Amino acid sequence: MSSLTTGSHRLRRIVTTTCAATALAVGLVALPAQADRPEAFSFTGQFREDDPCDPGTEMTTTLSVDGTFHEHRNTVVERWVIHASTSNGYSGTGHRTLVGTARTVTISEQVMVSNPDTGHRYKVGGALIVTPNGVRFVNGNEDGPSIRCVR
Repeated sequence: MSSLTTGSHRLRRIVTTTCAATALAVGLVALPAQADRPEAFSFTGQFREDDPCDPGTEMTTTLSVDGTFHEHRNTVVERWVIHASTSNGYSGTGHRTLVGTARTVTISEQVMVSNPDTGHRYKVGGALIVTPNGVRFVNGNEDGPSIRCVR
């Protein structure tokens, strides 16, 4: 091995070690935390709403949720897997994630359901971000996530 190759290897190792030490010193890289396992939970909810693809037609929506909740230091993470079905033939799945810290809470949700009898599909989605500066809705509105027909 030539001294140039050996020197290049040493230089690369020194640069890598220095960058890693600097990142740890300024908190850019977090060491793996020793934490408890997430707690699992499940629930089912039911509500009435209008069919987004057939306005004026009311339907009953049933959501079955399997989720996990995890808290570590000052951060909370909640994840849901959502199974949706309606009284008029829609069914589908999606997810919801909540991440909360001492200064910010972010909730995002995406669910897609379809009705094989009519060929209609609709999407529920959006995000809510709460900070000390206020509340911001992304792909949603003040009433919650957007719901739109995507035939």
